[in-house]
Amino acid sequence: MESVAVQETITRLRRWHAALVAGMSPAEGLQLLARQESDPEDAAALAQAAAEAVAGRPGDRFPGPLPLCLQALIRSGAVRGEMRAGGSGLAAAVREAVRLGERLATTDEDGWEATWWEALGAMVDGGVPILTIMEALGSAPFPRELREAAILVREDVRDGRSLAEALRRQPQSFAPAIAEMVAAAEQSGQLAPTCREIALCLPMPIVEQVGVAVAVTPAPEAALLHDLLARAVAEGAKSLHLHPLAPEAPRSLLVRWRTGGRLVAVPPPEGGWAANPKLLVPALKAWAGLDVLSRHGLRTATLHFPRDSEPTHALHVTVYWSQLGETADIRIQPHAGIPLKLDALGMAHEQAEAALRLVRQPCGLLVLAGSPRSGRRTTAYALLSAINSVETSIHTLEPAIEQRLPGIHQTALLTCKASTVSEEGMTYTSGLRQLLLFQDPDVLYLASLSDPEALGACLEAVLSERRVLGGLEARDAADALALIRAAAPAGGLLGATLIGIVAQRSLRLVCPDCARREPFTRAERRALLTSGLPEERLADAVAARAVGCGACRHTGYRGRTAVFEVLVLPDEHLAVRDAPPAEVARHLVGGDIRYQAAAKVAAGLTAIEDAARSAGL
Repeated sequence: MESVAVQETITRLRRWHAALVAGMSPAEGLQLLARQESDPEDAAALAQAAAEAVAGRPGDRFPGPLPLCLQALIRSGAVRGEMRAGGSGLAAAVREAVRLGERLATTDEDGWEATWWEALGAMVDGGVPILTIMEALGSAPFPRELREAAILVREDVRDGRSLAEALRRQPQSFAPAIAEMVAAAEQSGQLAPTCREIALCLPMPIVEQVGVAVAVTPAPEAALLHDLLARAVAEGAKSLHLHPLAPEAPRSLLVRWRTGGRLVAVPPPEGGWAANPKLLVPALKAWAGLDVLSRHGLRTATLHFPRDSEPTHALHVTVYWSQLGETADIRIQPHAGIPLKLDALGMAHEQAEAALRLVRQPCGLLVLAGSPRSGRRTTAYALLSAINSVETSIHTLEPAIEQRLPGIHQTALLTCKASTVSEEGMTYTSGLRQLLLFQDPDVLYLASLSDPEALGACLEAVLSERRVLGGLEARDAADALALIRAAAPAGGLLGATLIGIVAQRSLRLVCPDCARREPFTRAERRALLTSGLPEERLADAVAARAVGCGACRHTGYRGRTAVFEVLVLPDEHLAVRDAPPAEVARHLVGGDIRYQAAAKVAAGLTAIEDAARSAGL
């Protein structure tokens, strides 16, 4: 078993490699690691390694294949063996990576193919698996044709073909004689020396003078990814999605973003996405500091954009492996945040007063219900901000922190499943118990109550005189009450703890610059009256029709609002017995979601078509 020191050094090497792939210079990457070290001696050693690495290199210039060579060293046993023998750890790895990089460095375009085979042989000799090698060669700073060929070979090898068979399927990149040499080498176990022989048969690279080498530059996919994110931010997109289309087509990638409430395909830039669009996801992982080679489980990270100037947006990245390939989803959150006043979110005045009375009670469970992307978390932030003070200790447990709340202790679980253990081994339930045991909070917020165990822990917390807010996916307040009742443990805890439910739906606001105003049709007036809206509210009301213009990017909508239900439980009996929806509706403050949606339609804020789709009008 490796020592802790060896494991820590390997971890530093991985971080350094991620910095290189993301576009940092080698010295900048080492200096970044030094600043992140808490141990002064380790920080000094890293700083010294950075100084040694750039010694005698004008302008911090390094071999072009350095990230590739470093990746090979991490995967092989060379660094571990040298460290066990008493080497200096990171400094030894830096020297070995630079030495190998100098041996492979090239400035002659005709020499790249020889360099490719030399690198393949070096990694095979280091014990790196073929799949890992092809992943590295596909993301290394080689010409487009070689990187694309490596990815295609990797796909074939992953499907069970030998390396020689995979090469035969790429006659435009690999001569038949080369494939036959590799086939013989695989049978004899002499693949590494054969790769070097092939390199000797190809045009040789021109190696520069000692001490001068090719500068590291970001892979083109990294620059393309940055441009794509800049476009998404400029378009006001709420999320960006990179999804593969088919495993047998490595060049296929569906790029979409969500803007104006719709998911739309993103037109590719001039010249297409890339030689291999699927490399956009590894480029994203490298920038996020995730293991580029990992293919297991769900990985999350939060980035700040842009990275080369004052950040304006937070990017919540989720990467996972599907049957079609590696998939990435990015939620885009402005740093400026969102309004944290209930009326600014669209809540009616009397509903806001009722919700604030509920959250200010000394103890009790308040459920925040709604459909996905309805804004439940934003409502929770608004309620928590309303009760935030120096006398109140507020803690949250969230899959990812969407907005920082000053004075509130927020914890990200790094997972989107309430019952799934995060990388730190924390679930909603275990996190809640730790907070109760060690932090003594006054107010708790859990982003999800879908796990019955977490719900039971929340009810127990309320019995110890605490306020708890919890999120739940539900259509409306009656649906949320039924779900909570079904998941709650037996014993009458629910009736003694549940004080209210706030349910909501999200609506799109029509663009004020292009909306067309015209009278409601007879059917539309009938639908509005059926929702409970008084007829006098429709006397002077006109319908707002979504049209589309440049200001709203031709969607007809600009911005969002929400419609709410606020259920105040008068006693514990309504919480525990199976009350019909009509009885639940009598305790709603300000009407139900359909009524509130009709009010916004009558006010000309949203189109009746959108209210019908989102709120069932």
